[in-house]
Amino acid sequence: MATISRNEARNAVDGWNARIVHFMEAELPELLEAEGIHVKNGMIKMNDWFRAQEVIRRQDFYTQGHAIQMELRNAGHDVKMNMQDDTLVLY
Repeated sequence: MATISRNEARNAVDGWNARIVHFMEAELPELLEAEGIHVKNGMIKMNDWFRAQEVIRRQDFYTQGHAIQMELRNAGHDVKMNMQDDTLVLY
């Protein structure tokens, strides 16, 4: 079992969550625009929601977040994943 301090676990969780926030706020609008989906003030038309979900799904956040979660859990930390947005929570 790998030795990961509580502080290192917190940094890993915070880093992962920051990555998701950055993607949603900065990268996703650009990717959507590149796919022909107009983004205005962070909003898209309801009809474009499924296409936007596919762009998000291609990022494979679940698999990457789950790998971090399991590494930290194997090191003895109680880490859960929010299944709505694939962020991690350290208890």
